[in-house]
Amino acid sequence: MSFDPTKPIEGTEIDAAELRSQFNGLKALLDVIPCGPPGPQGPSGSVGPAGPAGQNGVDGAAGPQGEQGPQGPEGRYVSGVEDNGSGQAIIQMSDGNTYGPFTVASGPQGPQGDAGPQGSDGPQGNQGEPGSQGPEGRYVSGVEDSGMGQAIIRMSDGGTYGPFTVASGPPGDQGPQGEQGPQGEVSASDLENAINNALGGTSANSNDVALLDMTVSDPPTQTEVQNIANRLDQLINALRR
Repeated sequence: MSFDPTKPIEGTEIDAAELRSQFNGLKALLDVIPCGPPGPQGPSGSVGPAGPAGQNGVDGAAGPQGEQGPQGPEGRYVSGVEDNGSGQAIIQMSDGNTYGPFTVASGPQGPQGDAGPQGSDGPQGNQGEPGSQGPEGRYVSGVEDSGMGQAIIRMSDGGTYGPFTVASGPPGDQGPQGEQGPQGEVSASDLENAINNALGGTSANSNDVALLDMTVSDPPTQTEVQNIANRLDQLINALRR
């Protein structure tokens, strides 16, 4: 938030959010002030003494490396700002020095101004996510008829309504049976199907009659002829329908 020179109002209680907003606004103004250049680099360390001369033409060993010089002082920078609420601000530096006071018109808050004209409508925001599904609505789950002109309506949540008068009354007596209608005509296709079905099962009528499986002597005996007559009678009875 930008700095507002009209806040805080004199005599009002301290509001942390309001003061924080004012300090942040001043800091934003101070951040654009260029900082001082970094301090000079410290002097280099002294060069170590040379090593002893080598013998028999061999070079001597190198001397030890000199120690690194101390680091130079840290550059100055703006570390903060102090606002006394009377239109004066003091800039604090990292080395403890200060600049100011500067006039920043941060005196007591003036009376509230008139409301400005209403701005134009902003662009439409993105569509929000659909909300969670609401509870299931009630609906009619059934109805009970007592048969005595009363009906009770059942709801899906277990509730009931009624009894309501519906004039259903008890069931009446069964009416008399109507006269039998005339016999319908049989179509040609139905007749043909019935004949085919009857003929198809005719060959099975003699399945219960066993074979004689005998050899007739010459001349045949009375027993053999009687067995043939008995089996013939059995076949005739099986073929009758």
